[in-house]
Amino acid sequence: ISLKVGDIVLCTFGDGPNNQGKLRDIRFELNKVAEDQELVKAAGGKGAFSSFYKNQKRQTTGQNGQNVPDGTAFPNPKGKHADDLSVFKGKQFDKKGYNINANDQSGFLYPGKRGTYIGTKRRTKEEVTTIVMHSTAGKTAKPGKNKAAGTVGRMARAPTKKAKWKNKNTGKTEKHPLCDTVYAVDGKIPHGHVCTEVYNEVTKKKELRLQKMTYVSIHYATDQNGNIAQGCEEAIAAQHAGTKKNKISIGIEMCGKPGEGPNEGAGGKYAKMYNEKLLDVTAKLVAGICRRWDIPLNRKNIIGHEEFSSDRFDPGTKYNKAGKRHWDWADFFKRISKYTV
Repeated sequence: ISLKVGDIVLCTFGDGPNNQGKLRDIRFELNKVAEDQELVKAAGGKGAFSSFYKNQKRQTTGQNGQNVPDGTAFPNPKGKHADDLSVFKGKQFDKKGYNINANDQSGFLYPGKRGTYIGTKRRTKEEVTTIVMHSTAGKTAKPGKNKAAGTVGRMARAPTKKAKWKNKNTGKTEKHPLCDTVYAVDGKIPHGHVCTEVYNEVTKKKELRLQKMTYVSIHYATDQNGNIAQGCEEAIAAQHAGTKKNKISIGIEMCGKPGEGPNEGAGGKYAKMYNEKLLDVTAKLVAGICRRWDIPLNRKNIIGHEEFSSDRFDPGTKYNKAGKRHWDWADFFKRISKYTV
């Protein structure tokens, strides 16, 4: 990073491994100085960077100065000096800092929001043998909204979730505790956790609360409006199913909570989140992946996250009980078969 005195850079702090929650690195939002003219003006009229990342919102500069999530650096184009703002000319970014001009290689929406935790090596057909079906355990898509793209975007931002913390003074486990409380008791923030501003609906104020980092990414997300969004290339391993399964699989996240509304989904065979549009577009996606990677259409190669993880319940078979259906594999395979001929 090349900066001069007076330059303004927006950044966040990162928690590195084995450091007991201490702040080790700085994550820069690389486009902000160049794209936001008010910041450029405030910085004295100049401000740019010696390198940038096409699809990433943030760069992590660690101990070796080159510690980036996907291991791929994009050097300053045409050898221009770091202070030359024309480096960024034509590079459009949305309000959250993602590159909206990212190339889509799949035919699906690839909104310039690539998973943060993805591999670097391209896999061969022999290496990819499995499709893993997930559900997000979150909200479904409202009419006309692209929840699939939102899911991909969340994973690209290296998401967090509410944390549990045991107060050694009281012996009680607290959910989503205040960071001030944690620090007062332990003198540090637990490793793998961060403090995030959260709006308190009761006090109408923002509070710093403890959240846990979730190191996840996904190849695709689908939603109830029939949208498909791609999180990373199929040839790249994503962090979605544990180390062994990540190496051999392609993951699909379906937006919604599979444990709610049994028999209220498509044909009375699924949970409420699974409407006809979501199932149809997901089945078509699965059929396409099978063709591209020569994956056999059977239950050995197309599986749910719940089948190999004891604490997972997606896409919902574990919820099935007498008279209550949350996910129907036989019906889903019939839907896939429509797109394999």
